[in-house]
Amino acid sequence: MHTAPAPTKDQEISALVAFSKSLPENSYLAEWLNYAIPSIIQAITSDIFPDALPAHAAAHAKQIREGAKADAEQIKAQAMREAKQITAAATAATEEQRRKLNRDTESLRATARAILNN
Repeated sequence: MHTAPAPTKDQEISALVAFSKSLPENSYLAEWLNYAIPSIIQAITSDIFPDALPAHAAAHAKQIREGAKADAEQIKAQAMREAKQITAAATAATEEQRRKLNRDTESLRATARAILNN
């Protein structure tokens, strides 16, 4: 069985425009199509599947926002965990440097006292 090749985007756009022009000017569908065709053409040329109903588009947008919020919360929680780990590591390193400085200072004092006592 041989199937016809799929029409190109330009052929589909031309067919849509021709269909719209074939409708009586005072028909509801002609008015609606004339309003919608620029958006449909943009969607076709951009490879975006257009949502036919605003309610569906709004529900889809809400779903995307909720997903993005959940992702953002997870990212924030992970960043907070990492920040706490970094802070703890920096605090530990600072404390170790402080202890080393105190040991070195005490050693230097002991050396200075030994020199002064001789």
